[in-house]
Amino acid sequence: MRRLLPLLAGAAALLPAAPAPAAWTPEPVPSTDVLQPLDLAFDGQGRALATWEGFAQPSRKFTGVDVRAADGTWTRGADLAGITWGRARVHLYGSTHALLVSAQTARLGAFNRAVFRLVYAYGRSDGTFGPLRTLAEETTQQVSAANGKGQALVAWRDRRTGVTRVRERPAGGSFGATRQLGDSGTNAAAVGEGGDRVLAWWGKDGLMARVRRPGHGWGSALLAVRTPAVANAQVRALVAPGGRVVLAWESADVREGRATPVRAGVALRDRTGGWRRFALESGTTPAAFDPEASAKPVLDAQGRLAVAYTGVVDEVATARVARVTSSGVRVRVTLGQGQVQDAAAASGGALAVAWTARDAQRTVVWVSLRRPGAPAFDSPAALTSPDGAGFGTARVAFGPDGRALVVWTEQRDGHGVLAAASGP
Repeated sequence: MRRLLPLLAGAAALLPAAPAPAAWTPEPVPSTDVLQPLDLAFDGQGRALATWEGFAQPSRKFTGVDVRAADGTWTRGADLAGITWGRARVHLYGSTHALLVSAQTARLGAFNRAVFRLVYAYGRSDGTFGPLRTLAEETTQQVSAANGKGQALVAWRDRRTGVTRVRERPAGGSFGATRQLGDSGTNAAAVGEGGDRVLAWWGKDGLMARVRRPGHGWGSALLAVRTPAVANAQVRALVAPGGRVVLAWESADVREGRATPVRAGVALRDRTGGWRRFALESGTTPAAFDPEASAKPVLDAQGRLAVAYTGVVDEVATARVARVTSSGVRVRVTLGQGQVQDAAAASGGALAVAWTARDAQRTVVWVSLRRPGAPAFDSPAALTSPDGAGFGTARVAFGPDGRALVVWTEQRDGHGVLAAASGP
């Protein structure tokens, strides 16, 4: 087991030993025919909602819902009506409110390819939703974001023209008129609790962004990070307290017959303007690398920023975490071999990171937890059951009680099932 660095500003030496793995409790989930989880989130009352894409023979594509009660019991919800595979996003806000945003197949176009419209619905954290309403027709590459008050941003590209358009929702209101943002893209979006919004995308010169401050219109397109254009590049966004914009990015230039260069970084921008850019990774691995690997920025209740990302250690893809401040990267922590899937933070400094790693026979989902007040992460715990094989993605979230929950997909007896485990 690799020794771990404490995730504290100024720490620089390896710990003599890592704490033992946290005791994670498996939880039975009733769903089958699962391909991959999409979202996992808790409401204000301790109920969790998991959404996932599924496939049932002979050819039924659908998006499923599972609901976890505060006591840890799971129930299968109704499939999202009218949604097949549309990268549905469910945003929880308030105490029990939910906003569903998804692409919906409108028709089949040339070469039997699906043509999508963008739809939304209001619902509750128990998995029930009202009727679907149309946001736009002929859409592609949609992203959406919402804050805890219900302010929301939805962006997409017009399939016919390539132009980026947005619609926004105020707290307690309806979506406003469509606005055109011209040469923008739609790789990531975020809405802060104060109403600040950001839209980020990859352009020919690197990572671009537009920011909208409360009471103002959308700003001009800004070059956040100048970096070579790579087809397999990902970005995630968040808005920290005070309106600070955070963009965490990762790129893997995967090409046949050569080692894969892997780069990652983070860019920060506060309300005074100007970007601060910090490198997280610049390495090369000869091994297979998931081009969908994406850095994940998270904030704890004290507003401290950490970024989970896939780094390269001794030419091997490795799950890592960095503490980042406005002055730079303070500490990097190596968790274990594999590629980061998700991360979440809670009050008191608690932090959980989930990743996947391939062994000789199967893919295993791993998780490591840093508990409130602890100087280091617990040793990683393998979550995949002995008779199962993990595949696809994993999602992690903290409940109001401060306990972490992880969901992932496992292959058992030839079927994809949704698996879950709760932390201590």
